[in-house]
Amino acid sequence: MKNNPVALILVGLFLLGALETAWLGQKYNSAYNREQAAEMLVARMRYTQFVANQLLADTAEYSKKNPAILPLIQVATNPGAPPSAAAVKPPAK
Repeated sequence: MKNNPVALILVGLFLLGALETAWLGQKYNSAYNREQAAEMLVARMRYTQFVANQLLADTAEYSKKNPAILPLIQVATNPGAPPSAAAVKPPAK
């Protein structure tokens, strides 16, 4: 192999290919892990949105029996609006 330049070139190309393969494998694993983390975050956000919608629906159903909660629902569905006086005042004894 000392006297054969073709073999030396082939070994060098093999080592370069092995290094590139290792680098691409690490890059793929990194991208895969980032994608998995993003999917978990999206799933968590969807679940949180589902729970919030269920809570709002249950509260709307409860408001049919107890209308005193209606001002709170209006604040929850329109977060930019200031709370009404009915929502802030304490319940009468």
